Amino acid sequence: RGITGNSGASLHAKTFSIDGKTVFIGSFNFDPRSTLLNTEMGFVIESETLAQLIDKRFIQSQYDAAWQLRLDRGGRVNWVDRHA
Repeated sequence: RGITGNSGASLHAKTFSIDGKTVFIGSFNFDPRSTLLNTEMGFVIESETLAQLIDKRFIQSQYDAAWQLRLDRGGRVNWVDRHA
C-alpha cells in the first residue's frame, strides 16, 4: 500500500539527462502513439547538478545490475554474480 493509499496504478517514469545539464522526467513514451493519442506528460529541467546526479546514479545502477565475466583456467567463461 502506497503513502496515499492504493489506487491500483503505478508510476513508470522515464528519467534521463540529455547533455549533462538538461533533465527529462515524466511518463511520456517517445513514440508516435504516445505523441498523438496518450495523455502523458513530462518535465524538462535545466540543472547541471541534477543531470550529473542522474548520470552518476544510472552508471551505478548499471554496474550493480551487471554480471561479470571471468575465464577459468581452462579458458571457459564463468558468469559471476557479485551479489551472491
